[in-house]
Amino acid sequence: MTDEAPPYRHMPDVLGESEREDEATRALGRWRERTRTTWLAIFAVGGLVPAGIGYWGLTELQFRMNDWASLRISVLGAVLPFIGCLFAGRFIGNRVVRARMMGQVDRLARLYEIPAERLAETARLLVGI
Repeated sequence: MTDEAPPYRHMPDVLGESEREDEATRALGRWRERTRTTWLAIFAVGGLVPAGIGYWGLTELQFRMNDWASLRISVLGAVLPFIGCLFAGRFIGNRVVRARMMGQVDRLARLYEIPAERLAETARLLVGI
């Protein structure tokens, strides 16, 4: 089942409100983790470019200064920009989740036919508002 399609019901709804609320909470958590992971993956892949440039640049600098290059120093030139990109991806992913959370709460409340207030309370815990 995708997040966009209404839940398939073979028979009339026999689930109570608490079961629908539980499923909406799980769907909200899945959306949150999927969004954060997507942004982190984008920045991780994008971080390979500055990592490669950092490795190459530091190696070239060492060769020009000493006529030899240390692998440890060159790897450090690659790791630092990559880690910086990972932190940036985590930060952006959290900001996107925070900005879009209430819209997602409204959509899930309509989809699962539950009051939005209860789901919004859970959402506030998830984003730390």
